[in-house]
Amino acid sequence: MRVLICTVFVATACCVSSRAAADSWQVMREKQRQARLDLRIAAQVDREARAAHAAAQVAALLDRVEAGGVHVAGVDFWQLLAGLGRLSPDHLGDLPGRLRKLELRDGPSDPAGVQALVQTRASITDRPWELLRNAAGAGHVRLATEFMWEVLYFDPDYEPIRKALGQQKVNPDKVSGLQTEQITGELAQRLPEIKGLHPNRYWFSAFDAARLKQGLWWDPRFGWIDAKSPDRYEKGYVYDLQRKQWTTLDEANAYHAKPGRDWVIRTEHMLIMGTADLGVLAEVADRLEALYDEIFRTFPGFFTESRRVDAMRYALGLAEHEPFAVWVYADHAEYVQRADAVGWSGGIFKRSNGTAYFYGRPSPTMYHEFTHQVLHVMTGGNRAPSWLTEGIAVYTQTVTFGIRGAEFSGAPADDSWSLDDLFALRGGDDWYRAYENAQRKNLSSPYGPAGSVVTFAMQYDDQNFQAEFVDFLRDNYRGRSGNHDVWEYLGMDEGAFRRAYAEWVMKRRAQ
Repeated sequence: MRVLICTVFVATACCVSSRAAADSWQVMREKQRQARLDLRIAAQVDREARAAHAAAQVAALLDRVEAGGVHVAGVDFWQLLAGLGRLSPDHLGDLPGRLRKLELRDGPSDPAGVQALVQTRASITDRPWELLRNAAGAGHVRLATEFMWEVLYFDPDYEPIRKALGQQKVNPDKVSGLQTEQITGELAQRLPEIKGLHPNRYWFSAFDAARLKQGLWWDPRFGWIDAKSPDRYEKGYVYDLQRKQWTTLDEANAYHAKPGRDWVIRTEHMLIMGTADLGVLAEVADRLEALYDEIFRTFPGFFTESRRVDAMRYALGLAEHEPFAVWVYADHAEYVQRADAVGWSGGIFKRSNGTAYFYGRPSPTMYHEFTHQVLHVMTGGNRAPSWLTEGIAVYTQTVTFGIRGAEFSGAPADDSWSLDDLFALRGGDDWYRAYENAQRKNLSSPYGPAGSVVTFAMQYDDQNFQAEFVDFLRDNYRGRSGNHDVWEYLGMDEGAFRRAYAEWVMKRRAQ
């Protein structure tokens, strides 16, 4: 009897302990969700006040210049207007017209102008800097990144941010005449004077700064080129960095097309190798670097749980790590042979060595497998269920590239699999059996439905659940979700999640 009582007591205590842990987890999640929601609301409400304050400060500085008391360089004034225009174009008012009438001369600001500019910038950036730190402290890195850009557009040299990001400023003479980031779109059309005033125009990662100092510049057609001899490339020549010699592009491609002589191109985050033509490898490098940036910008909370400002290094793709190894072969036959890949595949990421293998030009398959590589390598493994692992890669393979960089459009709505059947796919074997069975019976594969659920979680309700879903993704990869379901992370009960998803599917199909 005593043993039975003890057993019952222990079982009861364990149940109470489990319930208490679950309740504690829910309380923690709810506090975090509310903190993030409060930050988003504060940012929206405060935006109008910040814009009005910035406009007043710029106008006051312009008054002093018009009165002849100080001189501020035109480029610094236009930088302030770039920040104001990005924050709220409606607050530009007559400031651009007044500034154009001044026709400020070239050259630096005078001492009084420098002091006035410093004071103006500080007055404008104090509030977004405070919001930035609050957002980073709440783990809302993406919102913190938006405040960071607000600060940098007004003050590109803002020291606390540049120091936290580990970036280096390069002498303007080093980048003069070379392709640099520019402000594009409607704002640049309205204020053409700001087109070349992107905050990063003189700021580079340590890797890119070192390349610049070596006299190299990235060209999307040829990879790293000799910055002093761009005309030679237009005539069909390239400088082969591996052989350290000038040669024709055709000869270089022929030489490196043989196994053992593979091209090797080191970029910021990748080591691209292979026998494909140089132009193909440069295109792959460009696309994968852009995809890398968007993955880190969209999922910063996946890679870091830091509560410090330098968490934004991840959001900007500035995290330092060993380069991802990517092989790109000239054709499918070579890919199958050298990568030891199955014949029906178009690309593969091998967990055993952390390397990705492809052939030919960039493709959705390449983006899909590269996503597996980034998430797996950066976490040192993957304990997530297969539906989530594949679903997130289906989501990112929808990436498009344009003047605004890389963007994820999201997978089409697909409820051809029930949520119960989809969520039952836990391990890799489950996934491949389900896939092969669907192929054999000419049924829908699980890829589409998995991508559909991830797209819903990432984009539902104007992305208001995105940070919560990224937490779900992160914890599952690390094997510490505590068996909490996706709807619990999103702050829903199961029924509400299923209803919201069904409604989203109908609306997305109607679009």
